[in-house]
Parts: sequence; C-alpha cells; structure tokens
Amino acid sequence: MHHAPSWLILSKDVVLQRLIADVPFFATGILAFAVALLLLMKKRVNIMTSMIMLSAVFSFIAALLDLVILVEQSNLNNVTDSDSTSNSTSSSSPNSLNEGHVGVRVIIQMLLASALTLRFLFIWHYVGLPAREETPTPVTVFPSSSFLPTDADMHSGSWLQWGIFGIILKYFLLAAVVAVGVLESIWRLEQVFTPGIGASAVEAASGTLEVALSILFLLKLLGNLLFTKTIRKKLFIGSIPLLMSMAISAGAGVGAVFVENFLDYPLGRFLQALEIYIMCRTFSLS
Repeated sequence: MHHAPSWLILSKDVVLQRLIADVPFFATGILAFAVALLLLMKKRVNIMTSMIMLSAVFSFIAALLDLVILVEQSNLNNVTDSDSTSNSTSSSSPNSLNEGHVGVRVIIQMLLASALTLRFLFIWHYVGLPAREETPTPVTVFPSSSFLPTDADMHSGSWLQWGIFGIILKYFLLAAVVAVGVLESIWRLEQVFTPGIGASAVEAASGTLEVALSILFLLKLLGNLLFTKTIRKKLFIGSIPLLMSMAISAGAGVGAVFVENFLDYPLGRFLQALEIYIMCRTFSLS
C-alpha cells in the first residue's frame, strides 16, 4: 500500500481538501432525505430501502460532524496564528486537524464503516430477489424438518437455484459482509487512536474483501439471468444500474488496497456517493 499520489490531492490546504471530500456525502444525504420522503408518500418503505437511506444518512452525519471539527479547529488555528509572530500560511497540518475530538472522530469513523456495511448488506439482499413481474414457484423439495427454509419461493434470484452450494454461498457471503464491517471499523479506529503510523494491513485486507464481494455479487446478479422466466434482455437492462454500482464498489476497493486512506480522499468519497446515488435513484424511479 502506498501513500496517495499527487492527482488524488486536490488542494494543498488540508482544510479545503477535507471540505471537498465531504461534499459528495452532503449531496447524497440531501438526496436520501428527498427519496425517503417520496418513498413514504408511496408507502414503499421497507427494510431494503431503509438500508440505502441509512447508508446515505450515516455518511451525511459523518460529513457534518467532520465539518464541525474543521470549523472549530480552523478558528482555533486562526487565533493561534494571530498571536504568533511567525509568517505561517493559512493551511493547517494534517496532524493538527487530527488532534482532540477523539469521541467525535470515533463516531465519524463508525458511521462511515456502518454506511459501507449497509450498502453491501443491501446488495446481498438484492441479488436474492426475484425479477420484477416474475411469479415465484413454491419450494416443495425440502422436508419440514430440514434447516433450510420450506416457505421460500423458487425464482430467478433464489439461492436454492444453485442447490446446497447456493445456500452455503449465501451465508458465506453474509459472513463476509459482516467481516467487511469489522475490518472497516478496525482500520478506521486505528486512524483515530494511532494516527500517522502509515498504511494498515487491516485496511488492505478490508479493500481486498470488498473487491471480492463486489465481483461475486455482480456475478450472482448476472447468474440470475439463467433462471429468469421473463425476457433476459429486459432483466439485464433493468439490472444495469446495480451492476454499475457493484463495479464502482470494486473500483473503490481496489483503491483501498493500493492507496492508504483512499476511501477518505475526494475520489474515494465520490465513488461511494455515486454508489448511493445509483441505489437511491433506482428505487425512487421504480
């Protein structure tokens, strides 16, 4: 893992750089509130849509708290600069911005880790859903004493289409989603309590797992085409936004593997916000 290349740094002023990084989450947060209102009016709020909304809201609150820290620290630096006789520039050092506010920064990092985990959890749930306008077929092949669900429906997205391998894969991927959340939380807490130590192997592991999950979910969604009873072309076209979202997620994961703190740079935040935008727009228009 390497330090950020120069093209990832949009401003040498640390405060301005972080403000730019927060903008995408402000935008998607406002969008999420609008979409949530629309879904409430349509009475279409459910667990799945709630995961998207919560991911956007958590990111929005994290950006808002970060803005509060930046404003307070900038005011403090201005007072310090006015009392000093040195001809320092207006930019702040990264270390000075990471001092204090430990409790708030822990909340910010946990919100960002939760937001990412919710997006993966949403995709895990989505790839197991039937295609629109598809009529499921009740499952009758498993006895009531089996640990497998007997009231599930066979449809294009059902994990049961892949037999016992599908069931194992379903819960393996769910465990991997939880693991992403844990790893994401660990490396983000490292940034709070041990700043300046450099790249973390935990961050690289988290990024690798994010890439693997994104690719597997993308393949699962494409695999649903094999079992659909509707027109495959129509299903594929309808799946394009979520396929794009998974590709973007994989790209963000690759960045996290090779660049330290990639997800907190403007480009990393933009890719995450683009994921949220695609998901929100897909469900607000459907």
